[in-house]
Amino acid sequence: MPVSEINCLSNALGSKQILINLISAEPGTVYIDQEQAKTSDACLSNKTIERIIIGQLDLHTGGLSQNSVDCIKDRTGGSGSFVYLFAKDPPDETYLTILQALFCIDTEERMIFESSRLGKLTSALGGIEKIECIVNEIGPLGLNKLGSIFNSLPTILYENQDSLDSLLPLLSCGYLDKQLDVAGITSFEAICLLEHADKNSVSAVLVGNQNQISPKLVLDLVNAAVKCSISIENTNIAFPAPTPEPTSTAEPSTKESKEETENTTESIQSSIEKILKDSEITCLKKYISEEEIEMMVETLSPTMEMFLAITKCNINITEVLSRK
Repeated sequence: MPVSEINCLSNALGSKQILINLISAEPGTVYIDQEQAKTSDACLSNKTIERIIIGQLDLHTGGLSQNSVDCIKDRTGGSGSFVYLFAKDPPDETYLTILQALFCIDTEERMIFESSRLGKLTSALGGIEKIECIVNEIGPLGLNKLGSIFNSLPTILYENQDSLDSLLPLLSCGYLDKQLDVAGITSFEAICLLEHADKNSVSAVLVGNQNQISPKLVLDLVNAAVKCSISIENTNIAFPAPTPEPTSTAEPSTKESKEETENTTESIQSSIEKILKDSEITCLKKYISEEEIEMMVETLSPTMEMFLAITKCNINITEVLSRK
């Protein structure tokens, strides 16, 4: 840094010692007001800002490769700010230059940087790789969304309930992996469910509010799980099990009522064979009884065991119901 620029900064900040404290302090521990930051940044030439950025990254990565240096010069040349980063509430665009520089460093350099003093800032936001992913998805000015990653999954889903599509970048970039571990599914599986089922229903089962979902939407979710190759029994998702309407178990008192019961049984059997294919019936019988299959077909109120059987047999429940 040229002497003239050092003197300019010292005057803008109040003293050379304040400048030293600002640069050497732990990230996020020393701040100056915006007006001071703006005045101080005016002291530095673009070349000086470039040298500072390269110098700091070189120091905290154990040495930058020439490819990384050339990339930083190409992306940050002619613009940027430095002192503004120490302001209490810097504008979002202030981070653009630094982010562009960080995205230039290679995998090994990133690992070393994120274990350094400066790297605490990026590590707190998931690491450079995830930050780069989210910037590519929603742009650098959308980084303010990353504050939500520190919330619980129910809070994140509630905050995005009016536009669950805004969750997709967080999911695809791996920001919700830890929260989804509780549900026992991956981000990829969650994205697939959001694409194939009612978004609010997916949100409900992920946070344990599955009893709020209607039976029809539960069937859609099960069908979506099949499409997404999700084995429900291997997850921690608890689908609701609607209770079927009670059926009479009274013994027939006359010959006519016995005949009527026999006819009803034959009718149910015929109904099952009409709706389900032989291969589907054979597969379902491996996991549930014939009585349960009858109940599923007649009441459209499958239990959890039935859902698991449907999933294991790769049966498209929506398509089956359309045969009735």
